[in-house]
Amino acid sequence: MGGVILVGLISLFGASNAVASPVDETETWFLISFDGQPVGYEHVKTRADDAQSLLACYRKTELYLNRMGQNLTLRASLWTTQTKDGQLRTFNLQRIDGAGSRIERSGTFVPAKAAFEISERVAGTRRNFSVSVPQATRSPILTVWLPQQSATWNQRLIVPVFFPETAGVATVSSERKTDGQIRVNGKSLRTRRIQFYPDADSTKSTLLYTDDQLSVLRQEKMFLSRMLSMEQTSAEVALTASTTKSLDLDAQTTIPIDRLLSGNKDQTTRVLELRVTNGFLPAIPDATFQAVQPIDASAVRITLLPSNSPSPPSDLPSAVAHRNVPQDHPALASSRWMPVSNPGLRSMALLSAGSETAPMAICKRLEAAVHVKMRRSVFSTVMLPADEIARTMKGDCTEHAILLATLIRTKGIPARMATGIVHTNQQYGFVGHAWVEALIEGQWIPFDSSVAHEGSGVTYIKLQDSNLPDTLTSGVSLFLPVLELAGRAAVKVISD
Repeated sequence: MGGVILVGLISLFGASNAVASPVDETETWFLISFDGQPVGYEHVKTRADDAQSLLACYRKTELYLNRMGQNLTLRASLWTTQTKDGQLRTFNLQRIDGAGSRIERSGTFVPAKAAFEISERVAGTRRNFSVSVPQATRSPILTVWLPQQSATWNQRLIVPVFFPETAGVATVSSERKTDGQIRVNGKSLRTRRIQFYPDADSTKSTLLYTDDQLSVLRQEKMFLSRMLSMEQTSAEVALTASTTKSLDLDAQTTIPIDRLLSGNKDQTTRVLELRVTNGFLPAIPDATFQAVQPIDASAVRITLLPSNSPSPPSDLPSAVAHRNVPQDHPALASSRWMPVSNPGLRSMALLSAGSETAPMAICKRLEAAVHVKMRRSVFSTVMLPADEIARTMKGDCTEHAILLATLIRTKGIPARMATGIVHTNQQYGFVGHAWVEALIEGQWIPFDSSVAHEGSGVTYIKLQDSNLPDTLTSGVSLFLPVLELAGRAAVKVISD
């Protein structure tokens, strides 16, 4: 899931406007750096349409990423039309990742409906949908309009902002800060400062430094406990300096552990302490094989039980085992991500499960079949529906989980996707991961087709689960708890 970590940054960072030219057209280049090392660039152009009081904006972003030696470079282009105070009218997003997967998403604001009518193409699938938004919803390219708006309000501005990357709205607050000084291109400049952040989490703030003409010179935010910055520069510097380095996702997102764990997860009870070095922990749930005990605001003790510890589900036939499961159970529903009625998926589940009738046996057969048939591919930041995954039979843990959960649902067994962190003795710590939970006789039992269970010694810590409803527009939200831990958490073994 490493590439997911930086997808949201394209939305969270804005783009700047340079000093307007006589034809009211601007062009600006930024160098993106992480912990002082160049990792990408951003190119921004704006053109004013005075006849309609609109701005046409273009933003191109490239982030140079790698994972286990694989090139995961992320490229995104966003076109918008917006009023000069930032109200978004239309957008067109195109994004492609290192695996070659594309997202194309365009939308138009319809005032009568107070909604964006959106057309989307993800891999081989297309769909049209609408997203209700508040009136005067602003553009995600905040720094094209935010510095100018800062001159019209006293200390704070609170507005809804639409982010095409997630096809969702977030309330963003902005505050004027005291003037400061920064060094740009070797010169010390006095600047105005504006801070903005999502109301849902004020710790995820971005600081803008502008000159007297309200052109953004620099942007800063803390990410993975490091400084992520964008600094105005020339096209030559942006295009050349940023290609010399790439951000190693494994190195930056692995959560360290103080010693390797021993044995197989099915044979031992483990007690771990998960602690963050700053801020608060995200909420960590109890689960069938996971008991969580808070220590303080920064740490929890997690007891991981062997998977055969609770009363093991019996081999009752499916019809008997699920007589108390309502047909409208949310973990049985069909959605765009999990099209349960798809003939190809139903056929795949039927052939893979064979003559098995007991839910546990069915799930194990489906888990084994997906494990054997799926081929690992270069990591992709694009989340695909199960029918598209079945067409290519390629992917990483996310694709494994979506396909396996869908196949289980076609057999009438509630299933959902779980996300969290995992550790094996081939790793130096915990990393983000996705797997499946199936509801069998009242217990949510984990299944994971992306790893071979026997003797694998995989240790799971669950952070979240999802039924993958139609309202889910991006995989980013599935891994938000993982992002909360990356760069600031560590695991200590209390008992193994």
